[in-house]
Parts: sequence; structure tokens; C-alpha cells
Amino acid sequence: MKSLTCAALAGLFMLAGCETMGRPYIAGDDGCDEIVNPRDRLDCHEASEQAEDDWREEKRREQEEDES
Repeated sequence: MKSLTCAALAGLFMLAGCETMGRPYIAGDDGCDEIVNPRDRLDCHEASEQAEDDWREEKRREQEEDES
């Protein structure tokens, strides 16, 4: 019973950590699927991916600065 409780608490802490990452996007729900024009929808997805890539690069640089 004690190990089950510890596992449940660890899962909750991990979930809470994922919820507070501060990502600039919402995975899977970026609003692009509502766009009817295929070219505009593709542009929307590309812009969303670029925003995610930029965010990841910024976080990587911050970690490098913190380690220095």
C-alpha cells in the first residue's frame, strides 16, 4: 500500500511538472485544423513548428548559460 501511494504521488508530481513547462504552444490543438484552405493550413502548421523549434533553442541556450 505504501509503495502504491508513493508511485501515485510521483506520477502526480511528474504530471504537474509537465503542465508548468511554459510551452508557447498547445500540442495537437494549434487551431490549424480549422483552416479550410490547404496552403494556409500548411503555413499555419509550419509556423507552429517554427515557434516550437525557437522555444526549444531558447531553452537550450538558457541551460548552457546556467551551466557556465
